[in-house]
Amino acid sequence: MRDSFVIGQYDWLKSQGGRPAGQRRYAILRVGKIKTKGQLGAALGHNLRERHTPNADLDRLHENTVLKGPENGRDVIAAWEARAPEKVRKNAVHALEYFVGASPEKMAAMSRDRQDAYFRKALDWFETRHGKDNVLSAVIHRDETTPHMQLLVIPLDARGRLNARELVGGKATLSRMQTDFAHEVGISFGLERGRERSQATHRTIREYYAHASTPAEADFRLPERHRGNILGVGRESDEEWRQRATEAAREAIARTKAQYEEQLRQIERGAAQLLSGVRNHEKTLRRELGLSTAEERQMADIRMNGFLITIRTRELSPTESRDLTEAAETVFGPDGMKRLLEGDLSQCQGESYPERARTALAILKSYEDRGMDLAVPLQRIHDDLESFKEAREAEKARERVQERAIVIERTRDHTHDEGDVWEL
Repeated sequence: MRDSFVIGQYDWLKSQGGRPAGQRRYAILRVGKIKTKGQLGAALGHNLRERHTPNADLDRLHENTVLKGPENGRDVIAAWEARAPEKVRKNAVHALEYFVGASPEKMAAMSRDRQDAYFRKALDWFETRHGKDNVLSAVIHRDETTPHMQLLVIPLDARGRLNARELVGGKATLSRMQTDFAHEVGISFGLERGRERSQATHRTIREYYAHASTPAEADFRLPERHRGNILGVGRESDEEWRQRATEAAREAIARTKAQYEEQLRQIERGAAQLLSGVRNHEKTLRRELGLSTAEERQMADIRMNGFLITIRTRELSPTESRDLTEAAETVFGPDGMKRLLEGDLSQCQGESYPERARTALAILKSYEDRGMDLAVPLQRIHDDLESFKEAREAEKARERVQERAIVIERTRDHTHDEGDVWEL
């Protein structure tokens, strides 16, 4: 679980002092700390939709935009490794994850181009603040109710060290960041900063993320009655005002109905995805406990071999890589996968050592692509492969020497046949 903290003094207000629902126009900025490479891989899996995201609409997945950085987590991690210092402290914050959004009703009122311009200006602001090369990834999500952007930044200080404390440490620094963001980015899009030192209840990135996935509230007020001028010209009668108010109420009810119908559709989609997730989780638990049936292991074996054949001609996609891992876990079982992750090839398939090594390397590579540090088992397998090749070469050399010795001996004894052909 990522350790998160809020910045600034704004959040959806639960006490006095905030704007009424429907009138909020705040620039939203949240930041969370990512402490390990594994957490970084998980964050990328979510941001780049390389893993199941329950509150995302699969039908709108194509509307997401990778504004900066690679389109897969493996390459983003490679970019992190290229920027990271040679020695990383155990307690170092590996990355900062920023959430950029706006009040749902204000964001809904923006055109698509206007939203894109807001997110691009926010990206420019982060690049100026943290350094262009240190902003590794920026993704706009439109497959959820309220559009927003999530960025991943490697927190390097001027000396090239991981130093999140210097960049975002302390309430004063975070408050200034909130103010600067609102003034330099938000204001030009009609957004403002929340009240400083308010009595608002603040939320973490995770809590705000959940709140941002709910529809904006309907904002309805009865229309003002036309009073006319001093002489009464243009004054609206009671009946005229009632008709206009009734029509306005009908329109508001229609908008609210459409909003709740959309929310109901999202709940139904979410329920279906949740059920699918429960089934997958049950399947994963059974696989991890070694409870897979013979039929499941046989099917997993076929799928795994298919992926291993494919990987000889091209790299697997993130989805195929996950499927390969799942199949391998089903085939080898929890103990077998543990040994394989240690570089023990006894559980791998293949009649010869090179075949087993190819199987192991393909499986371990799929894990490495998901953020695991497997340098030790991979090096062990590569070393064993080199030893195997050297042993094979030595064996072939011994066979050649032995063949020559036999030919020489037969020549000395004159026991060779006329059909013998020999070269020394």
